[in-house]
Amino acid sequence: MLEELEIRNLGPISHAVITPSYGMTAITGETGAGKSMLLSAIRLISGGKADSSRIASFASESWAQGVFSVSKSGIVSNLLQESGIDVEESEGDDSKIDVYVSRTVPKSGRSRAVVSGCSVPKTLLDKICSQTITIHGQSDQLRIATSAKQREFLDSISCDSKELQEYSVAFKEWQDSVESYNRLINQESSSRQRADYLRESLEKIRQIDPKRNEDEELKAKRDRIENAAQIVGAISEAISSLDASQIDYGAIDSVDALHLVDNASKAIRSIRVDGDYSAIANQLDDISSQISDIVMQLAQQLDVDESQEDLDAINNRIHDLSDLTRRWGPQIDDVLEWAKKAQFELEDLDDSPEAINRAKKACDKYYSNAKNLADKLYDLRKSAAEKFSFEVSKELESLAMQDAQLLIKVNRRKVDETGVVDLDSHGLDNVEFLFKPFPSSDYLPMGSSASGG
Repeated sequence: MLEELEIRNLGPISHAVITPSYGMTAITGETGAGKSMLLSAIRLISGGKADSSRIASFASESWAQGVFSVSKSGIVSNLLQESGIDVEESEGDDSKIDVYVSRTVPKSGRSRAVVSGCSVPKTLLDKICSQTITIHGQSDQLRIATSAKQREFLDSISCDSKELQEYSVAFKEWQDSVESYNRLINQESSSRQRADYLRESLEKIRQIDPKRNEDEELKAKRDRIENAAQIVGAISEAISSLDASQIDYGAIDSVDALHLVDNASKAIRSIRVDGDYSAIANQLDDISSQISDIVMQLAQQLDVDESQEDLDAINNRIHDLSDLTRRWGPQIDDVLEWAKKAQFELEDLDDSPEAINRAKKACDKYYSNAKNLADKLYDLRKSAAEKFSFEVSKELESLAMQDAQLLIKVNRRKVDETGVVDLDSHGLDNVEFLFKPFPSSDYLPMGSSASGG
């Protein structure tokens, strides 16, 4: 409700304050007194066009402000909250809030719109005042002339809030399912490319078949082959020092560790006086056995045949493994871990067609539910439209307009080639108020056919 309208410097009005009360307030005055300026002020705070020519000649700007008392839980309150505007409760009624809407129009420059102390675009004024003000005039019955307001009015007499809410929830579920389905379709191409890449990568890894720590082991083996001469020389020298007969088969009386220990053992065992030295001789025999074991182990190292061909094969293998670690490494363990994860991802991507089918079925399910509820809304609107059209036309007779008729049409939207009707957030139909002022006239849209009377 408009609690107060204040005007400054608009036309002949230097300053005026109007405080309408409940019921009807009539404003009268002689021609030129400024009655039309009151309507101009209301248009200004409603976001209408600013006209600097209407500013009083003695002023540099005009100003108008309206104070509205609206429900704390209504549409206007929600608009203000969304815009970050704080409002205060109405005095004496904590279920209402007071909203201050003002507009300043300078002689030069742009107009300024303010709502409860906050500068706002004039479009917000229009949104607020479209919920609080209706201008009735020869061509100003704005709200009822729009299809949206006509449907809203018809719903107020045909559908309860529960039925509208049920459809709203079902429509959103359908919209969400369509969005998910479209997202999967859009991702399908990139998913196929990703799946192809994963398959090729996994196949390459399978062909090379790397083993954990294999690269490190091969590098160590390569080092041994590349340093084979030095290794063989050192081992041969060690064997010769321990048992020369393993290197030089003609060395019978050679001086090496094994012969020296054996000679020492024989010498100890030859002692026949001054006690028993057999324990020491046994220790020397044990040392001789250990030397023989060591010589055998070293000789086995000399028997390993690691040729240049082995080195070439090892280098080729290391090259293949390095190619893997360069792409998915840095270590072979990292490559194997990547392959494991890639296999799981590929299985998910291969499931993409099934996911799309599931999403399509969900779309069909939610569409069917929303359409069934939309059909119910259509039936309710259709029935109410017929009844209300008849009652209004009958009422027009009592107003000496017996030839005038109102027709409210509720039309289903067309079904496309796939058998799907276009649903929107309000259902599957369009509501249109048509008026026939006299018998020879056609039914025309109310906004263009109904006169002010």
